[in-house]
Amino acid sequence: MKLFLTVMFLSCSLVKCTPEFNCPTSPLCINETVTYQCRVDTTGSANTLQWRVLNTTGGILGDTSYASSASEGSMGSIGTQFTTNLTSTSGAIVSDITFTATMDINNYTVQCRALDTNTPALVGTDMCSIILIEGILPAPIPNELMIDLNSFTFSWSPSTSPCLSHYNVNVTSIEYTISTTDTSLSLPVPSTNDTEYSISVVAVDTGGRYMSSKEMRKFIPDVPQSVTNFAVNQTYPDHDDDTAVNITVSWNKPPSSSRPNISSYIIYHNVTDPDTNITIPAPTTTYNIPDATVGSVYTVGVAAVNVLETGPIVSATISIVSIVVSTTIMTGLSSSMTVTPSSPSPSSSFMGATVTPITSSTPTNGTSTGGLDSTVYIGIGAGVAVIVIVILIILIIVGCLIWYKPCKGEKVQDPYLRASENIAYGKAIKPVE
Repeated sequence: MKLFLTVMFLSCSLVKCTPEFNCPTSPLCINETVTYQCRVDTTGSANTLQWRVLNTTGGILGDTSYASSASEGSMGSIGTQFTTNLTSTSGAIVSDITFTATMDINNYTVQCRALDTNTPALVGTDMCSIILIEGILPAPIPNELMIDLNSFTFSWSPSTSPCLSHYNVNVTSIEYTISTTDTSLSLPVPSTNDTEYSISVVAVDTGGRYMSSKEMRKFIPDVPQSVTNFAVNQTYPDHDDDTAVNITVSWNKPPSSSRPNISSYIIYHNVTDPDTNITIPAPTTTYNIPDATVGSVYTVGVAAVNVLETGPIVSATISIVSIVVSTTIMTGLSSSMTVTPSSPSPSSSFMGATVTPITSSTPTNGTSTGGLDSTVYIGIGAGVAVIVIVILIILIIVGCLIWYKPCKGEKVQDPYLRASENIAYGKAIKPVE
């Protein structure tokens, strides 16, 4: 809440009470040094300038008077907080009153009076009421941290209060407080570790008062954690070309934390390629490595990168195999996953991994990949099946001709049937002797 210094004019025909800043309506701040100036014109009946201070109930705290005959530079005091000084008596009496604004004189009134000591009479009065700011400055709102390899920058919204003295920046975990009048601060990055630091800022007024911050920024000065859901798969960029094989790598970003933001990912692999370390910008989390060879084993890994260098590598081994069904080559995959905590140099080869060709003619995963083409096997199998079916048909026909006369529509008599069992056929037949 802002309170203001006000001026009330009772009679200023002969008295001119002018604060140093023309008695503005801006508020007074705690511990602010304030000077008012008063001028009494002596061309009339007035011959004395008097300072007087009233407390909050209107009681007189004290007064000091300067006659036109007083010596310039004469000092006086009212109570323990107000000091007066006679600055001129040439043509007019001019004097200053100075005090330090504190809460215990809030709402006091300073009067400058023109007196005629010959009568005696009060010629005129001007006055200014002392009103201070009572509210405490709110804490500034911090911006997001800006972090580079060597330092982090913490900034915040500036206070608009005229009573701001400075800002205090507090860093927890190391109990570090810095005072500044700027609205940003750069600090060295602590040694890389897993400690979470919290940083906040408060605005301190001229009375040393401040309001606790409700917002803070947290950070962990460390490289990223491992990526999650890492997977490698054998894929085909061209379905019409079974010889072109890709290794598709995919992952999710590391778990959320207060570590610096991820800027990129490094893919490490040992596929025959000029660039065995591939850097891709975040937030991309998938990549196709071309030119994989069927019958080879590859190791692929991914690590996240931030301004504090590279995080641990998550890796997997993939065997590139072909499964032959008709004329379509299908995907076969075997992989194992590991996490490597150390962070290799981006320019180094990945873990010394090499390509291991599969030279055995033994079928992979129980499927042969050598010998004749699949279409030959299918032709032979079809021919054998047709021959078997033809032979079965011939045998059925021959059997019918040999054992059954009713192939032309007659029922063969069974000599062992009883008469009652043949009724269904329309007549009784005696057994043959």
